[in-house]
Amino acid sequence: MKRLTVLVLLVVSVAFAQDMQLVTRVIDGDTVELESGERVRLLGIDTPETQGQSDWYGREASRFVEDLLTGQYVRLEYDCIAGRYDDTGPPNDKGRLLAYIYLPDGDEELFINLLLVEGGYAFAYKYNKYPLLDEMEELFLAAEREAIISRRGLWKSPEWITSEIAYKTEEQLYGIFDDSGYWLNRNRGTRHNDSCDHYENTTNGRHCGQYEGKACGYCGG
Repeated sequence: MKRLTVLVLLVVSVAFAQDMQLVTRVIDGDTVELESGERVRLLGIDTPETQGQSDWYGREASRFVEDLLTGQYVRLEYDCIAGRYDDTGPPNDKGRLLAYIYLPDGDEELFINLLLVEGGYAFAYKYNKYPLLDEMEELFLAAEREAIISRRGLWKSPEWITSEIAYKTEEQLYGIFDDSGYWLNRNRGTRHNDSCDHYENTTNGRHCGQYEGKACGYCGG
């Protein structure tokens, strides 16, 4: 099975003739500012926060985007969600333009939104009021699933993840940890292995990866 990296490189021979926008500043891993002053929120993803008490891997995500996009011309592409949050959108994103960002790379383009998820810099983000096209949502979820299995980026140490969206996303990934042999007691954040009496036997638990939570003092997690 080929790595999802091949999906990041999209051949678009006529795309560069379309309107290009200059990125002058990176706000954080999923928001950039254009030369016009417009702020663009990357569609389909969510990166850890960098403001205030930053989340695990937030600064790494921000630096990754800075290195890629600062001072670069990019092409914006929109989904079926009208291109902009209205006043009922998330408080921090009201009025922001929503887009997929593509960076020219020779005769091809880098799909930045997907690249962030694939590298473990971002979570796949499922919009409710603003749904993505089905094929795009599936693409992001597949990239995230591979990042989790390969322990890339923020998934290297899942126990450090503080963003609520990470746990929602992980539970939706086709039972990825169903046969992992580890169980997380979500009330206490304790990980049990399949030799433990608490394995699959806590009131608020789920299967998990071998690094999540803190190890049980009896079974060693």
